[in-house]
Amino acid sequence: MKISIIIPIFNAENTIKRCLDSIVNQSYHNLEIILVNDGSTDNSQKICDLYKEKDIRIKVINQKNQGVSVARNNGIKIATGEYIQFVDSDDEIKSNMCFDFYSILKDKKPDCIICGMERHFNTYSKEIVNSITMPNRFVEKQEYDNYFLQLYKNNYFNAPVNKLYRLDLIKKYEILFNKDINLGEDLLFNLEYFRHTDKYYILSDENYIIYEETNNSLTRSYNEKKIEYLGVLHLAVDNFCKNFVNYKECEEFNLLYYMRSVYICLEQIITCNIEKNKKRNLVKQIKENEYLLKITKERKTKQIELIYYLFFIKNKYYYITYIGIQFRIFLKKVIRRIRNNEHKNWFK
Repeated sequence: MKISIIIPIFNAENTIKRCLDSIVNQSYHNLEIILVNDGSTDNSQKICDLYKEKDIRIKVINQKNQGVSVARNNGIKIATGEYIQFVDSDDEIKSNMCFDFYSILKDKKPDCIICGMERHFNTYSKEIVNSITMPNRFVEKQEYDNYFLQLYKNNYFNAPVNKLYRLDLIKKYEILFNKDINLGEDLLFNLEYFRHTDKYYILSDENYIIYEETNNSLTRSYNEKKIEYLGVLHLAVDNFCKNFVNYKECEEFNLLYYMRSVYICLEQIITCNIEKNKKRNLVKQIKENEYLLKITKERKTKQIELIYYLFFIKNKYYYITYIGIQFRIFLKKVIRRIRNNEHKNWFK
């Protein structure tokens, strides 16, 4: 039973060796390792070629820079394994991940396996490890409504990297990553894939390791299409849950998730290193977004967090939004420093 592992790579010379070492040294050996070099301008291609020379299981695709979705799609097109999984070039997988997948496939034969994740990130020079895990569980079609919300809330569902997929299903239903969207394309892929599945398995083991760097510097730009993408994602999740018995509960959390994301957009604009009038126009553009206005029109809720977001998103005054967001950022900064035992220089 062959597993194809697809790794999109762009300027990853500092992390790709760690990633590839974790894959070539898997305890399960029947692998096809597909490296898709997405127009890297550093030494990534050279490193890929070196690994290819040492391991006959490795294939290398070189393409002009077209983004992670096209890279993954091109990997899917040449994959020959019965199953595929995705790994990001700055992450790694634990040595038994593929063997654990194989053992479950041999015994349970699910259409998808979802495993736990271990998230490593640095904040104030301290490494924090955050585990994302759920109990082992075999889930059949009639139980999807009971478990989707748990998966979605616990960050199990969105990402493709903690999953194993049936390649024949992907090819039969022509499921690909949307190359025209650079936000939430993973979620859209998974929603479409799970429409065509009958059973999946939740594996509690945290076999996938994500590395994140905390960036405290100001961003210099903001993607104006982001608000449109968020609307597409909200609608896609809503349609996926439409026939669930617990649709109301799913719909409420989906709205909260959407509003939280819209608020983050406002926060990014306010803290972005761009001219003030440009900030005003971007904030105005979000508040006047047609889909957002439709979703929030006469919306009533008792959720405190949702009430908070609705207040700042629906009010028409820029400075209320500006002051509220800056104050919340300040509070988060203080809380983070307290948690990291840095009581001094709070206002630095």
